[in-house]
Amino acid sequence: MKNNIFVTITIGTLLFLSAGKLPNAGATGFDDPNIKALHDSVDSMRGKAERGDPEAQNGLGMINLYGFGGKQDLSAAKSWFEKAANQGYPEAIVQLGNIYENGMGVEKDVAKAVALYRKAADLNYPQARFRLGLLQLNGTGMIKNEIEGVKLLRAACDNGYRTSCGVLMWRENKLDEALAAFNLQCQAGDQLACGFQAQLAPSLAGGEGGRKGRDGQGGVGIYLVIGLVLVGLLIFWLIRNDPGDDEKKAE
Repeated sequence: MKNNIFVTITIGTLLFLSAGKLPNAGATGFDDPNIKALHDSVDSMRGKAERGDPEAQNGLGMINLYGFGGKQDLSAAKSWFEKAANQGYPEAIVQLGNIYENGMGVEKDVAKAVALYRKAADLNYPQARFRLGLLQLNGTGMIKNEIEGVKLLRAACDNGYRTSCGVLMWRENKLDEALAAFNLQCQAGDQLACGFQAQLAPSLAGGEGGRKGRDGQGGVGIYLVIGLVLVGLLIFWLIRNDPGDDEKKAE
C-alpha cells in the first residue's frame, strides 16, 4: 500500500505543478534531498516490480503513463499494466482499459476496454463500475441506457468511490457538493476527479452567471492551491517514510 500512496502523491504533484520530469541521478546540481528520495523510492519500486509485485508493477505503469522521471512511455506503461493485470490486480486491469478506450499508444478499441472494465468490476473494483457507467450513459461502446448507467455510478459510489458520488451530485445539480467531492479525490491523485473538477469549478466561480455561461475561466488558481497541498503531502510522506523501509524490514 505504501507504494500506491507514493505513486499517487508523486504523479499528482508532477501533473499539477507541471514538473513533468526529474533530473537524472547523475545530473549536475542533483543535490535536492527530496528529489534524491524520489529517485530512491522509484528504484525500490522497480526492484519489487521486477520480482513480480503487482502493486509495484502497476505503480511503474502509472509512472510511465504520465511521464514521471522522463518522457512518457506508453509501451512500457502497457507492459507493466499487463504484468499486474495478469495477476488479477484490478487497478491495472482498469488502466489497460483506459489505454484501449483512449487509444494511448494502441489502436483505439472501446469494446476491449469495456471487456477489461467488466473484468475488474467482477473483482468488485468500484472505479471499473464507474467507467462502465459513464460509457453506458454516453452510449460509447455500449447500448445507451441512462437508468443502467446511473445504477453503475451508484454502485461505485456506494462502494466508496467518491468521484462517482460527485458525478451523481452533479447530475442532481448539487454543484457545491459535487465540487467538494472532486476536490478531495483530486488531492488524493485521482485524475478523473481532477478532470471533472476542472470542468465544474469555473462554472461555480462566477456565481449564477458563471453556472449558466460555463466560460471555462478561473481554474488556474485552484490548480496552484492543489499543487501546493500535494507538495506538502509528498514532503510529509518523505519525512515519515524512508524509501528503504521495506528493504530494512525484509532484512
